Amino acid sequence: MLRKAHRGTKTLTKRVHYLIAGQRKKKTSKILLSLAFIIPLLSNSIIFEAWYTETEDTEGTYSEEEFKSKSYIIDHGDGTYDLYLDGQAFSIESPDRPEFEGIKIFKE
Repeated sequence: MLRKAHRGTKTLTKRVHYLIAGQRKKKTSKILLSLAFIIPLLSNSIIFEAWYTETEDTEGTYSEEEFKSKSYIIDHGDGTYDLYLDGQAFSIESPDRPEFEGIKIFKE
């Protein structure tokens, strides 16, 4: 029991001396600080994009420009709409969606 009390006073003495002497400041290298600041910024400025190649999976699909130039929408007047693409009709709910922006709308 006496040993534990002795250890406690030693720890308490160290703490009091630490508080009286003040805090020691460690200085970090300016180069290290600048790298720590710049690296996250640079890593977000580089964006890698996949290289596009024509594959079997993309065969028969349309680019955005082709889709807009080869399609049109017919408004039937009763709240129903049809999207025509290369002569095929597809029923759609509403032409007020971003993917149909720029497509001609004809009223029936």
